[in-house]
Amino acid sequence: MNFIEVRCVNSLAKVFPDINLKEPPYQNGSVLRNEVFSIQAAYRTNRLVKRLHVEVITGSQALKPLIHRTGLVSCIPGYKELSH
Repeated sequence: MNFIEVRCVNSLAKVFPDINLKEPPYQNGSVLRNEVFSIQAAYRTNRLVKRLHVEVITGSQALKPLIHRTGLVSCIPGYKELSH
């Protein structure tokens, strides 16, 4: 059976594909006029997903969210090869 798990978390939370999220889900938030409010929607599946459609419903036509896709980011730093 295919499944997808989605959780909205703090935009600064570190999310890894092979570790369960310990970050509490974002339930709600507030922002003052002209301020930026950021969250991330972390997801994982039991199979490879090549295309994922994201739709954001704000409840207000005045709010115009920007969506940025990051994909899977490597957490392994690049090392220089040692010459022998």
